Amino acid sequence: MRLYNGDCFEVMGQIEDNSVDCIITDPPYLMDDGGRGTSDLSKRMKCRRDTELKALSNFGSEQIHALASEFMRIQAKLNLMVWCSKNQIRHWLSAIQHIDPVVLFWGKSNPMPLVNNNLLADVEYALYFRDNGVRCNSNMRNAKRYDISSVNVKDKKMYSHPTVKPLNIVKRHLSFMTQKNDVVLDPFMGSGTTSVACVSMGRDFIGIEMDKGHFATASARIRQAEIDKESEFDFGGEQ
Repeated sequence: MRLYNGDCFEVMGQIEDNSVDCIITDPPYLMDDGGRGTSDLSKRMKCRRDTELKALSNFGSEQIHALASEFMRIQAKLNLMVWCSKNQIRHWLSAIQHIDPVVLFWGKSNPMPLVNNNLLADVEYALYFRDNGVRCNSNMRNAKRYDISSVNVKDKKMYSHPTVKPLNIVKRHLSFMTQKNDVVLDPFMGSGTTSVACVSMGRDFIGIEMDKGHFATASARIRQAEIDKESEFDFGGEQ
């Protein structure tokens, strides 16, 4: 396992060509301003967009094309799942033109009750790009194109990260996309959910995170996951 507290473009430049088996990541979204409601909730959401989510709102075409270029360099065959906003889908399609991706959905059963003359923000999107010849593990449990669950508010509070994805969803995607001991990269590691899934499932992992606070959180989660994994092994050996 290799963890880096730094800029993902700088760190990925040091990764050898064709050395990564799978990439699962959740880059910053390209966010619009949303509705223009005047309710107290609308005002609170605008304040949140202008503060904690401001840094996540400008990841557009230039950044996505640069990221896709690096992804295709470090993988012999592209095996990529990337979470993105609706506004970013067209940029990913432009950046990776030789593959028609599968669109996956996470439907939230308890979305923010904010409409403002628009549809509810109750869906998040992930694009899955897979070259011919990439081996997958397809079964009725892990091959679904959608998940429906409540927003994981507890994880967001516990790990102080605004866009934590549910661990069970990440593990399901990993089980479909990877084999044991595969090298998995997450260049936007955040609070470390993908890394925790890799520890529990026996995958090697490369994680990159620029924010020092999130990097510390991810490192602590990984250490705990390794302890839990070792405990499971020890317990199993006693039976």
